[in-house]
Amino acid sequence: MSSSLFYDCYAPYETYPDTEYVEGDKKFGEIGIGGILYCLDRYDTLSELEVTNPFHVAKGRCYITIKGRGKNIDFGSHNCANVLEARDKSIVFYEGGIIGTNKESVITKRCNILTREIGQARMKCKSLEDRLHKVISL
Repeated sequence: MSSSLFYDCYAPYETYPDTEYVEGDKKFGEIGIGGILYCLDRYDTLSELEVTNPFHVAKGRCYITIKGRGKNIDFGSHNCANVLEARDKSIVFYEGGIIGTNKESVITKRCNILTREIGQARMKCKSLEDRLHKVISL
């Protein structure tokens, strides 16, 4: 067999940030220069991000440029249809945080995620308690 058949099996494939649309929110494609995006980072600190260059394609990638942050929101390659659809979304899960066009939607999304994680932690705790009681009863 040719080794070229297996060449890509360990190659890292690019992943793109997940995006969603919340009904009633502005879409990323509707935010112009000077528009505000809301960022709830991985440490649950909320900040406002001013847009200096709205949703655009540069160097083959889709971006929104943010003032004072030193970097862009990189949605991924413009060759991917899912990335191009990001302009019609209002929330992006980016670098462990959530960025969106509506402050309340960003907060609600984070609350839903935390609530789900609490439920999972409770189920795991219950399972561990059951295992502990089983071992104690041996």
